[in-house]
This record gives sequence, structure tokens and C-alpha cells, in this order.
Amino acid sequence: MPQETITAPQKAVQSKNTTLAKGYKFDKKAEEAASIIMSPEDLTSYKFLLERLTDARDTRNSTSHFYDNSNFIQDYIDNENARNSYLKPKKNDSETRIVTGTTEKKIEAVANELLALNFQAQVRTFNEDDTELVQLGQDMGDIVKRTNEIENDEDLWQQAIYELLCQRVVGIEEKFVTRFYNGKKIQRAEKELISGLKIFVGDITIPTHKYKQQPFMFKYDRMSYRQAQVLWKNNENFQFVKKGMPAQNNSGVADEYIGRAYTYRFGKLQDNEVEVITYWSYPDNEYQVIINGVTMFKPGTPLPYKYEGYPIRLFALKSLSVNFWAGKPLTASAKAIQALTDESIRLMVRKFQQSLEPPLAVPTKKIFSKDVWAPGAVTQGLRQKDFQSMIDHQGPSSSEFQMMKMINRMSEEFIGASDVTQGVSSGDRKSATEVLTLQRNATKQLGHAVLAVMRMKRDMEMARIDTIMENYLESKGKRVNPITKEIEKVFRSFTLSQAELDNGMNGSKQIRLMDRDLEVEEEQMLFDEEEKRAKRGQQVRFRTINVEKLKKLRLNWYVIVSPEEKEGTALDKVMFQDKFQQAVQISQVTGDKVNGDKVKNDFETTWKARDWFQRQPVPQIPGQNTEEGQAQDLLGQINEFESSTAAGQLGQGLRGGQQRKPSVNTLANA
Repeated sequence: MPQETITAPQKAVQSKNTTLAKGYKFDKKAEEAASIIMSPEDLTSYKFLLERLTDARDTRNSTSHFYDNSNFIQDYIDNENARNSYLKPKKNDSETRIVTGTTEKKIEAVANELLALNFQAQVRTFNEDDTELVQLGQDMGDIVKRTNEIENDEDLWQQAIYELLCQRVVGIEEKFVTRFYNGKKIQRAEKELISGLKIFVGDITIPTHKYKQQPFMFKYDRMSYRQAQVLWKNNENFQFVKKGMPAQNNSGVADEYIGRAYTYRFGKLQDNEVEVITYWSYPDNEYQVIINGVTMFKPGTPLPYKYEGYPIRLFALKSLSVNFWAGKPLTASAKAIQALTDESIRLMVRKFQQSLEPPLAVPTKKIFSKDVWAPGAVTQGLRQKDFQSMIDHQGPSSSEFQMMKMINRMSEEFIGASDVTQGVSSGDRKSATEVLTLQRNATKQLGHAVLAVMRMKRDMEMARIDTIMENYLESKGKRVNPITKEIEKVFRSFTLSQAELDNGMNGSKQIRLMDRDLEVEEEQMLFDEEEKRAKRGQQVRFRTINVEKLKKLRLNWYVIVSPEEKEGTALDKVMFQDKFQQAVQISQVTGDKVNGDKVKNDFETTWKARDWFQRQPVPQIPGQNTEEGQAQDLLGQINEFESSTAAGQLGQGLRGGQQRKPSVNTLANA
């Protein structure tokens, strides 16, 4: 939902086909009712929009050989059942209900392997002359990282990875939301995972990675009428929204006077529900929201954003065709093997049951009850030779168990989850290097999955940059500068507790957005404060970004994602030990000392053990108290202002010893 109602001049309505798609009938009386509240141009646009929605729905839900001659909805349900090891009901009383869960466990192993990786994103930016602005790219990357931490997107990625491995299409929407909590207005960027069942595209022959080329895209939501009322009550058209399905008279026609203009329903609704259809068309620059057949905006309303493409990014694990939008998940790849495994286990259980209770034949015409085989049962006139076994086996054989092992190996090949990935021991003890090699080889088998997650991370980082550039560079209010005593605008700030600094160390980084450059005295004081804290063992950097100059720059943003082991994992600790031992050996050969500060920093990061090493106090230098006092006064005044306005902490844009590096401010002036 947009932040506010968009008012824009109505686009000239082009000639459009007004014949609605099959399945929806806009009868004459309904059209007459609609003409009372719609202009002819609005009515023509409304018909055209409903036609697009209906066509997209019918096309997506049609049977396709890409879905194994099923349709998208049924295929989605089948994949979800495989993911959850759905136990199907019996077809007859003698059948054994069995689902091995092979697909579920293998997919869980693949997901765990992907979740154990740290998909590190690096932001790079270039100006119109293709000159890289290194520091600005790093600062933007840190801002993106901090906004991700604020929304706690780790939970979303866990669900997104499972959806990617199990379904044909995954959608993630980038949004800038406004909420009110305890009377306070909260605005922030968030990502929302969208089920493939809710996504409809204009052309299913365009693959997911070319989603920007879609003629249109829309999202379908269902919610309670009360919830929709809270979101849309300020829109003047919401008064025409009627909850549930349209009321019908005896002839089966909508019975409401004005409501007959809005009888369109995309799906089936409960009595207290409404459906919200959000429509975007990037080529036409058109945006619309339809609630139970009622449009919320005028036809031709432009898109509520300026970046390229659509707010929903589409992803698929493995492409099915260059001319098809959906992909092939692991559940579909393993479907045949899963069925073979279940059937094999079912037959082996049946054979085992036959060996315990073999089917028998009797030469007489008499009928005997199963109770004759009950323990302690006595039956007159029967002898053992009166019964003849109908089977000639003693239960499952070794060759059949070998067949099951072969089927399991085939499932590993289809899904890409080996025993090492699942943590299953092969029996012999392996060194850390051998385990690392095996894990790397197992990761290589997950090539499609790793690349797909890398693309998800890349595209959503790019989407977050677009959101920041559009929504985070505006002022939050005004205040009196405690230093200059002048009234100035207040902007957002970002603080990262663990950021990679320009000296290769990890420390705190504080970034503040401003509409001016820092004075020379302010820069020097903050620089001195950084140096003073460094001597105390506290790594910190202050950064500022001039938003006015940033807006004027024509920038090209790029994101590079690389998978790495997460810090603090067992493998990461083994790698640290190996790296340290090799560094010591090289130091003994060359005579170069190992950087103790760097070793301690890496140790504390890897083992999550802060403050294990005491820092030696730095002796006071005569004459230093005055400079430190000024810096402390500056920071104190800034912190006093920040605590009173809840505006965050100040950043500094220059760093690098006595040789200052150019900031985005300097580059913009150049």
C-alpha cells in the first residue's frame, strides 16, 4: 500500500478491448449502474483491467506439461505435501500407509547447508563517468545491512530458502511501511515473502530473472473487512466496498443497486472477507488497487515509486525453459524417486507381513476364521497339512535391501544432499581438512541452490538501495544545532556494532545523513576522537553523507554476493586455527611478526569472546587534554542532542591517518 493517496492527472485512455474474459459477465444492468459513478473513460479502463486480471488468472492456472500435465495450484499443493511428508489415506484396508520422508529430510539438509552460509553482499557504486566511489559504496552497504537488522530479516530468509527449494516460483516484495505504535509514527523498509499462489504475471513465457519485462503484474490478498477498513478508510471509493460475495436475488443476479457495478470477484470469499488486488504495469506506468471490485485510484495513476521494474522480485531454483516463467524445485525433481521409495518400502513391508502371516489355501470348501491362529486356540477336525502356504519367500531379501540403498543414492543425486551434508557418519574418522574438502564438494553439488540464493540476496539488496534512495534521504524534522545554534533539518542515522573498518579491523561505525558538509573543526575533532579511542582498543569510525549532493549524483549501483562460512561455526573455528598455525610458521621463516591486534580481533570475532584481552592504558601526552576535551565536548553536545531527539548518532565522512581520503562530498564538488 502506498504511503499516501497519489493525485495525478488522468492519463488519456487509449482504445482498449472492452470484451471481458470468459468467466466474468458484466451485464447491461451492471454497466448502467457503473455508469452512474464512473465516467465513460473510467468504465472503459475498468473493463480492460478486469479483463487483464481474469486472463492472467486463467492462463496461470491452466494445465501445462511443465507441471507434469497438472495445473499450477495442484502442483503447488503436491510440492507442499512432499515438503511436509504428507501421509496419504489408504486406498483399501490391506494397504499400509507409508511415506518415507526422504524428500523432506534431504531438502532439510540442503536448506541447513544454505542457512549455514553467510551470503556476504558488497555494494559498489559508480558515477556517470564510471568512476567508483568506494567509500560511498561501503557506507551504503552498511546502511543496507543495518536496515536488514532492524527488520530482523533472518526469519524471512529461512522461510524464503525453504520456499525456493520446494515451489516453482518465489516472490519477495520490498515495501516502505508506515505504522503507529504507542502514538509514535514508525517508518521503515521491510521485505515480505509472497506465495506463488498470490502472484500473477502478464506473460508466463517470460522467465523470473526477466521480471522487469512483464507487461503487468498483480498480487492477490484476502483479509477481513475491518483490516481493509483500517488501511483504506481514507480513500473516498472505499465507501462502495461490500464485504463477502455479491448478494444474489432469486434469478441469481447481484441485488444491490450500486453494488451491481462492483460484482466482480477474483476468488471465493467468506462473508466477512474482502479481496485486495494490487496491480502494477511498469511499461504503462500505471498503478491500481481493487478491493472487492472497487478501484481505489483514478485510471492512469502512476506507479508510487521511481525505480525500474516491480516491487515484487520473482525467483526460481532451476529454470524449466527460456520461455516459461516457473522453475523446477527439488520437490519436483525428487517426485519420481520419492514415489519409487515409498512404493518399495510399502512392498517390502507387505512382503514382511506375508512372511509373518502368510496367505493360506485349503482344499476343502469349508470357511475358517482367522481366530484359528490365535495363541492357545483349539479347533476340532483340523490338521497342519490341511493348510498350504501361498508364498515361497521368507520376507525381504538382501538384494532388495541393496536396491533400497541404490534408490537412496539416486535421491541424493537428484536433490544434492549427501551423507556429509546431512551429518551422517560414514564410519571412519576424518581430519578437519578432509571434512572441509567433503563439505566443499557437497556445496558444489548445490550449485543451482547456491546461485539462486545469491541472486535472491543480490536483487533484494538492490531493492533495498532503491528504497533508501527514495524514502530515507528526506528530513525527519528540525532542531537547533547545539554547536552552531542554528535551526537545521534532522535526518536518519545508522549505527553498526560490528562493521569492517578501513584498517581491516572490526569495530563500531556510525553513519549520519546530513544536508551539509562538516566544518573543518568538526572533522578534526571527530578524527582525533577516533584516534584516541583506537589507542584505548576501541575501533570506531564516524561517517557523514550529504544527502543534497547525493541526490544530484547520477549513480549506478551494483551488488556482488559471495557465500562464506558464518562466523562462529565449528568449521570457521577450524579454519581460524589452521590460518593461525600457518601464520606462525611463516613468521618463523621470514622473521616478520604476526600482528597481535589483528589476531586478537579475529579470535574474538570467531569465538564470540569479547574483551578476553586487556588493553594497555595509553600514557597521556602533554597538551593532549585540551584537544581531547574539545572532542569530548563536541561529542557530548551531539549525544545530548541525539538523546533529546532520538535521531541516532553522528557519522563522519573522512578517515585515513593524516592523509585524508575524499568523501562523497568532495567527489560531488569535483
